[in-house]
Amino acid sequence: KAPSQYNYYTQPPYPVHGGYGEGMGGSRGPMRNPGGRFRFNPMGNSGAYGGGYGGGSTSYGADYYSPPSQGGGYVLFVYNIGPEADEKMLWRMFSPLGTVTKVNVIMDHQKNQSKGYGFVTMPNYEEAEYAILNMNGYCHNGRELSVSFKS
Repeated sequence: KAPSQYNYYTQPPYPVHGGYGEGMGGSRGPMRNPGGRFRFNPMGNSGAYGGGYGGGSTSYGADYYSPPSQGGGYVLFVYNIGPEADEKMLWRMFSPLGTVTKVNVIMDHQKNQSKGYGFVTMPNYEEAEYAILNMNGYCHNGRELSVSFKS
């Protein structure tokens, strides 16, 4: 359609991301990436990120990415979460930023409170990196969080 044919009050000229309607491939329903095409493969040259270890990726820090842990996924170290923190709170903080597969808050069982740090596991490098970029330095309950890849 020509731009003059759009009703700008009810019909945007571009697809609305995350909503229902005409998604990728013309199907109706929630928009999703085509399976496998946009996944990072550190050993392969196919897909959107290609290149393997540092080759072909334009992602921030791609040359120095943290390889997945033994259990699969990228483990983020989250420090300065406070003594009142629990796994549910950490899950709620990170799940809007990507898929979270595991959360672990380190507890002081004698005091029945958090030791002030924990770990979040995310299966996708780009989502983990996005979480770091958004949560590192974020002020939660008056505390500035420190978030990085677990080394």
